Amino acid sequence: TSTRQDPFESRRRRLCLVISFSFSFHVPWVPSVATMEPDSTYIGWKAIVVSALFIPIQVVFVVLRFWAQRLSRKSYDWDDWLVIASLLTQIVASALAIGVVLQGGVGYHIEYHAANDPEKITNYFKYLVAISIWYTMTMSLAKLAILVVYRRLFPQRLMHISVWIVAVILILQSIVGTILLFVVCRPFWVNWGPLEMQQTHCFDKMSLFLWISLPNIITDLALIALPLPIIWKLQLSNNLKAALTVTFLIGGSGLVASIMRFREFASNHLFPDVTWNAVGLVIWTVVEPGIYLISVSMMMYRPLLERVVRTAKTTVSQRSTGTRMGMSSKSDGLELTDRTQNSSHRFERLNGDNDEEALRPTYYQPGQIEVRKDIVVTRS
Repeated sequence: TSTRQDPFESRRRRLCLVISFSFSFHVPWVPSVATMEPDSTYIGWKAIVVSALFIPIQVVFVVLRFWAQRLSRKSYDWDDWLVIASLLTQIVASALAIGVVLQGGVGYHIEYHAANDPEKITNYFKYLVAISIWYTMTMSLAKLAILVVYRRLFPQRLMHISVWIVAVILILQSIVGTILLFVVCRPFWVNWGPLEMQQTHCFDKMSLFLWISLPNIITDLALIALPLPIIWKLQLSNNLKAALTVTFLIGGSGLVASIMRFREFASNHLFPDVTWNAVGLVIWTVVEPGIYLISVSMMMYRPLLERVVRTAKTTVSQRSTGTRMGMSSKSDGLELTDRTQNSSHRFERLNGDNDEEALRPTYYQPGQIEVRKDIVVTRS
């Protein structure tokens, strides 16, 4: 018996051969697809998925933040500009993370690249320099935005002093860390040279990456601890205190990502299998500052949430009474508009078929002034 060949599989094989021939002919330095054995342990797709998803997620959260600010009619402050700057730098960071996977071979074992495409290893180290410097320079922007919010909300002198201390630590961390990354290897191009050369011409880069991350955890704890004592001392109901506590805990939620990133460096020696071990580090390098950007955006959502809740209550109220009470009467020569329709005349007929009808407006907001008028309708 003969086995019938799948036509789709046949076409796929022919396409692979065409691609292999084209790359081998036009770009001689790219290994042929036919000669490269696939690596079934590839995990670089994880970094691509996280980085690609985080871009639209952060954009949505920032847009909602500015929408909420528009509802509250608050003027722009430094935290708004820091949020915009943080969003732009996060888009660049996500692009670098995707680039290091596609062009730097992250997700494959280094032996795979050494056998098939050694140039990927050089590309990886170039991306490592770019990602490390970019992260160190920009990681504090969202945290500084949170500190600006604290300074605006809390007038206490001790709070202002604490905010300035944490802000100085964040700025110095970025400056000192960036300088160290520029001088860790001399000459600078050794950063993407062979591993043997890096071991003789560079300081311990793994320790540098590890200890640059440690101040993040300290400042994260400070962001959580600063507002809580003040909130708990306020003369407020327990429910309101709990709500405010949750709000400011959101501002420090990046602590989890900071700990996870530090743990990746502490438990995973990067350099023996650099392209494979870098997947988790790339992911947390994107996620950590991204979570802080989302957090500082969510802290300003109260006007938006109030608007949503108020609209939902109004909609439920209208649906529960509109069908029961809204009606139209033409027999008496008086037409009433159904409240469920879009109309500027929002009245409803009350209590049946009498010739004299009381009319009252049905659309008003709680807390506003309500004017009621009694209208007597008589037949001539």
